[in-house]
Amino acid sequence: MLTTLHKNKKALFGGGILVGLAALAFNGAFFTTRTTDTLLPEFPGIYREWGQNLKEGILVNEQACNGTGSYDFANVIGARDSYRVDLSSIPDNSVIKKIRIIPCASLNQLLPSDEPTAMNVFYRFNNIQSADKGNYVLTGTTPRTLYATTFDGLLLPVITSAPRASGRSDSTLEIGAVLSSGIGGARLSRIATIITYTALSE
Repeated sequence: MLTTLHKNKKALFGGGILVGLAALAFNGAFFTTRTTDTLLPEFPGIYREWGQNLKEGILVNEQACNGTGSYDFANVIGARDSYRVDLSSIPDNSVIKKIRIIPCASLNQLLPSDEPTAMNVFYRFNNIQSADKGNYVLTGTTPRTLYATTFDGLLLPVITSAPRASGRSDSTLEIGAVLSSGIGGARLSRIATIITYTALSE
């Protein structure tokens, strides 16, 4: 008797899943994983502790790393800068699963020291900040594109209540850099991000 009930429950449970999947399929509502193009920041963020970012606008959103053409810089350990990224290209009710940050950076000055100078990157989503990550050991004084740092295993819901045509999103994302150690300072010529997210298929 118990075995029969157990089998019936399993059948009902499995049937419920199948019905649910069938309903989703009927409505075309399957989740798909997508990746954005390379996104560049458009506005200053909450942190404005690097030298050039005391002015209006930002200097780190060129389409390609332009070396010393324009850059932000820091010489004080612990100084942070962050920059806001427009999320309007991500559909409403999507869930961000992975954020990759790609900096273009170098030392700000060459000094006779064997102590390495390190920089990290971070993100802020809806004013909640990630850990610092990347541990970039900076060299030279001409910024160059460095390896991407990945923050994965995320579950960050993108919510937009404003009309899509407005290009505004209730959810906010900032990407940034922090000078972590050393005496050589840091130059940041460009910072970009690539976002992986899940969304309902159309």
